[in-house]
Amino acid sequence: MQNLFGIALTFKLGLFLFKLWTMMRMCLAKLLFCGY
Repeated sequence: MQNLFGIALTFKLGLFLFKLWTMMRMCLAKLLFCGY
């Protein structure tokens, strides 16, 4: 049960980091396109 909880936690953290990375990339792209 503890192992399953750890896996779920890791999955949630990974998903959160992925969302954050996607948002950051979109913001960077906007800055690059609007900057020039």
